[in-house]
Amino acid sequence: MATLPNVTPRDHTGAGDSMTGGLAVARTQGLSVSDALRLATAAGALNVTRRGRGTGAAMDVDVFRDHVEVRKVDPADLDLEAKRSAQQ
Repeated sequence: MATLPNVTPRDHTGAGDSMTGGLAVARTQGLSVSDALRLATAAGALNVTRRGRGTGAAMDVDVFRDHVEVRKVDPADLDLEAKRSAQQ
């Protein structure tokens, strides 16, 4: 799971594309899965803080990346059906 400190969203357009692009770049650079997720999350988050697609610079992505936390999630925590039932 990747988390980032709160950002002020301005435009969600292209955030998924930016995240996918960040993941592709990271993997072609040979980064680990966890570092690739960190970079991808930073790229998507940066995109959300701006108006217009792809307006962030690489150095801005690096700043965001330094604040992304990646951690493993216990699969038992992902039993969404049980959580839905408990909430009803």
